[in-house]
Amino acid sequence: DMDGTICGFTKVRRDIDNNADFVNGELFLHLRPVKHIIDFAKEHYDMQNVYIVTAVANSIAWEEKQQWLDKHFPELPKENRYFCGNKDYKHVFVKQLAEHKGWKRNEVVLIDDYHNTIDECRKIGINCIHPSDIEILVDEYAVFS
Repeated sequence: DMDGTICGFTKVRRDIDNNADFVNGELFLHLRPVKHIIDFAKEHYDMQNVYIVTAVANSIAWEEKQQWLDKHFPELPKENRYFCGNKDYKHVFVKQLAEHKGWKRNEVVLIDDYHNTIDECRKIGINCIHPSDIEILVDEYAVFS
């Protein structure tokens, strides 16, 4: 996951009708990287086996997220970046991606901050880690190193 996992959130610019402004807001370009999560992935996983699955509302958000990844996580291969239209169906996307790639679900690890995605993935046998759990692991590594 990206938003709230490898990058922080931002206050969303709103239009006159109080809808999120996905066109003029530059919602994703300037998000702060969450360095300890990115570093954890780099240190514990082969980048050829790390994939991003993130929700995008439109092509502008897609382009901004691509640019963000190019800048803050360039080690992640472009072909390992997947975008789904709705975060509420990310568990379906991850399940289908695992099937397409021939991965066993119990060998897939999803790092995501959205509790609904975590709950739904666990129901179908996909391992999940919340970013706060990685923070604890990073602290433990620092103590025991």
